[in-house]
Amino acid sequence: MVSSMSPSHFTAPSSPGEYDIIAVGQSSGVTYEAPFYVTTAYVTPSLMAVYNGYNYTLKGFNFPQGTYVDICINGIVNTTEKLVSTTETASFNITIPIQHLPFGNYSIVAISTPSPAPVGALCPGTNETYEGGYANATWTVVPRIILNTTQTCIGFTVSINGTGFPTTIQAVNVTVYYNGQPVENITAPINSTGEFESQKPLSFIPTEYGTYTFKVTNYTYTYLVVGSVNKSATYPIPATLTVQSPTISISPSPA
Repeated sequence: MVSSMSPSHFTAPSSPGEYDIIAVGQSSGVTYEAPFYVTTAYVTPSLMAVYNGYNYTLKGFNFPQGTYVDICINGIVNTTEKLVSTTETASFNITIPIQHLPFGNYSIVAISTPSPAPVGALCPGTNETYEGGYANATWTVVPRIILNTTQTCIGFTVSINGTGFPTTIQAVNVTVYYNGQPVENITAPINSTGEFESQKPLSFIPTEYGTYTFKVTNYTYTYLVVGSVNKSATYPIPATLTVQSPTISISPSPA
């Protein structure tokens, strides 16, 4: 039990478990009581910088067994899972789809509750029961250029798409390079979900054998790797297309 007779601060207990916070008004004498939890629960996302349209794994550890864990993304319940373990604490391994999210940081909250919250509901807040399990992390959706194929032949159409771009920009410029020289510039409008406008599909038709590189030339984002001041990655990473010359083979080989 932790109590206070006047506005103050206290050091949280070091042992996991449920505690009571009791406050008594100096003038009114009114007593307020609220539960306080100390938890060792934590989550580890498989990646911190993620692409729209992919599934990612979230692992959680040291959550109270026998409860439910609600996984929330940006304040909305994405999925729930019953925690069952032979020990006092439980772990979970959940696959979470990242769909139609524009560029930005998205909070992930894993919170223990006595019963599951409906998917799509608001994430249980500070007035809910944590049951001793609460952890959070952050995913950053980063931009990406996508080709429908990485290899093709001369004269075949290649579709170009993009995801994870900021909705604050109207369009990006995709420059196509062949042997290091620009051969085409394509304007890609950005829609409300940070993707290339699907109503106007973008395409490119190669005319030479070799390697083509697709690069956004008017927008980049540098992601600083968590826990390091020296490591970073720049997005979107250029996409490459290989156009191979035709070959034939004879089987079996002539004697």
